[in-house]
Amino acid sequence: MGRGSYEEGVSDDAVEQSAPGAGKSGADRKGWLRRGAVGRGAISAGIATSADFILATTLVMLSVASPSVGTFLGCCLGGLTNFLINRHWAYGAGGSYGRQAWRYVGLSVTSAGLNVALVWGGMHSGTPYVVVWVIARFVVFATWTHRGNRDFVFADSTSAS
Repeated sequence: MGRGSYEEGVSDDAVEQSAPGAGKSGADRKGWLRRGAVGRGAISAGIATSADFILATTLVMLSVASPSVGTFLGCCLGGLTNFLINRHWAYGAGGSYGRQAWRYVGLSVTSAGLNVALVWGGMHSGTPYVVVWVIARFVVFATWTHRGNRDFVFADSTSAS
């Protein structure tokens, strides 16, 4: 019957919150990898963060940029990479490309600011740059970026699917 017994008034939300695998197809049982789930968001973020890390670390190690500037430039590259992967794979977004892009820019600017602030603060604690960088990325993703993508940037197109 698919994802739930609609004749009995079971909503999609109730099925999503039910026991793992209950009333779900094989693809839905892998909840952490379904569209809009944290797994796909994390994979997308991991790919984008790799691009971010390579650029930021290279700029800092070659003394081309300070840790804060290198972090910001890395965030810009990572943001573009992440938007494209999120739109087409992680959240499977349809809808207005432009509206999502503007929302993503807003989310990315605040995410970049949070990352820069955490890296700046961490550098003043004497912690090595790469350690501070990794901690900042994890904290910002876990507390801000994934939820912002899921609930704001791509929400209008994923809620209907």
